[in-house]
Amino acid sequence: MPDEDYWIASLTPSARAAGRHLAIVEHSEYAEIGISKGALWDRIPMPPALQAQLFAPASDAEQMRTYLLMDAGLHSELWGGFDPGEVDLPCRCLFKGHAAENLKTVAPYLVDLTATGETTRFHKEFFSRDWLYETGILIQSDIGMDRMWKHFRRFTKVNTPEGTVAYFRFWDPRLLPYFLRACSPSDLDRFFSTPNTRIWMTTRSRLTGMVKVKSASLVSL
Repeated sequence: MPDEDYWIASLTPSARAAGRHLAIVEHSEYAEIGISKGALWDRIPMPPALQAQLFAPASDAEQMRTYLLMDAGLHSELWGGFDPGEVDLPCRCLFKGHAAENLKTVAPYLVDLTATGETTRFHKEFFSRDWLYETGILIQSDIGMDRMWKHFRRFTKVNTPEGTVAYFRFWDPRLLPYFLRACSPSDLDRFFSTPNTRIWMTTRSRLTGMVKVKSASLVSL
């Protein structure tokens, strides 16, 4: 049942690696900076160590890929719309069928940001605008695009206390840290899928204009 919704299905918990725990690390705080001329990777408004982690040359991280899980609704609130057909990178809606069509303006989209030596228009637009405004989460993993899409599709719905089924916006960086901290160990294993998966989020202070970067991963203790 590869597309089965995890939160509303009765699935047998997978075996867990002993001693693995959630680690949410807050990285350096930095002020918003303007976009200047020069190479894109030299002017992304994020700590240099994070740039190196997410966009290492292929020779240094051949098996790792970097994805964006973007909220089209949050993006549209800021920039007036999101058209997946204009994304010049592999892009796929997490919803299917009628939901993908009827909710396309607010749906989550998985985008493969893996650096190939060339920067695209979407790279430039996302890192010069969206990165600072909490419109999605970044994911680094050794999972391919198709498998990643199938994996995250399983977490898009949840049972409510009233007994109905609702969409669960786990891709919202304002919500994700609270959700992860509330997960059981077996839930965490299922959500991260592999030991090499790490999730990156930004939190923007509306009062100071400062941005904090957090990463979430499973670690062995």
